[in-house]
Amino acid sequence: MNIIKNISKLIFSTTFLTCALSSTAFAIEVDDLYQAKIKVESQASSDRNKAQQQAFKQVLIKLAGKETVYNNEVITKALNRPNNYINQFSYSLQESDTYLVASFEAGKVNKLLQSAQAKIWGKHRPLSTVWVIDEQGQQRTIIGDLSSHPINQTIKESAQANGLPINFPLMDLSDSMNVSMADVWGKFESNLLQASERYLAESIIIMRVSNSTLLPVDCNDECKSFALDWQFQLNDEIITGSYQGDDKQQLVSKAVNDIANKLHQSFSYTFNEEGGNFLDVKIINVANLTEFIEISDFFTNMTLVEDVQLIKVSGENMIFRLNVVADKNAIMQALKLEQNLVENSLLTDSELQSEESLMSFTWKG
Repeated sequence: MNIIKNISKLIFSTTFLTCALSSTAFAIEVDDLYQAKIKVESQASSDRNKAQQQAFKQVLIKLAGKETVYNNEVITKALNRPNNYINQFSYSLQESDTYLVASFEAGKVNKLLQSAQAKIWGKHRPLSTVWVIDEQGQQRTIIGDLSSHPINQTIKESAQANGLPINFPLMDLSDSMNVSMADVWGKFESNLLQASERYLAESIIIMRVSNSTLLPVDCNDECKSFALDWQFQLNDEIITGSYQGDDKQQLVSKAVNDIANKLHQSFSYTFNEEGGNFLDVKIINVANLTEFIEISDFFTNMTLVEDVQLIKVSGENMIFRLNVVADKNAIMQALKLEQNLVENSLLTDSELQSEESLMSFTWKG
């Protein structure tokens, strides 16, 4: 195809990038990882400086996790200099409250995390539908998306602060017919996973909050007011947690924070400071220049890819060389799980050395 031949000598390269990789399933893009919104008392410089530091911390937590942000010396020092990383800020008025909205320069933030040898959880993250049931005495309530229940808002705010994409069931007629109170309280995953398909979720969070039956019967003077347990399921992986306390909203917030931390530990990768890792990938049946541009943009929008080059064109087949800043296996896993690509073959590292056996995909767009 002439249009393909005309770009056979094109070399496409980019600077350090700001998107991410998938984990164990198709994922959605979280597009506000480098932004944060902080409530302020005024627009005075003292309040602004404090809010910018809080916003920077929130961005770093979304990317690197709380444990890293609070315990890494390089990051701790950088938190005192948020202006070195901020791109722009503005103020937003919501009802009677004023918020500082700050955006941070992705390249600089990524370089900071690289120098700190911190693991980063990228932009592509599993979308979870949250099934929450609140038990008060003998009464149980499933909390839907439009509910005014405080738990609803707490979960949404905590998820936003952690960069955790979630949605709630509408609990409309369809949900009411397919999901019972017993399904949620009994944590019947198969029913809830099926009901979550309408919300395009690839994972579910089941959360139970109670001031009665989840509490131990014999706790003497050490009884707490509330108990909470949760379960997260993605494919065949299940993680759980449980707590007791006197502040319901704090328990809910802790649950969301812990879920986010668990996912970060599972799906994040450490940057390779030395670089120099190259992975050649073949894309077949590239029909036109538009598709070539789409594929180039796709590769450049991966956090762990530092540079991209088109090294060969043969008819409608192209070979791209990726300069990756992490283990090759991380990139290979991410590519295999992308919705825009269909893998043509499963190959070992030794096989990748020959052009005929390159890791090969068909572009879906």
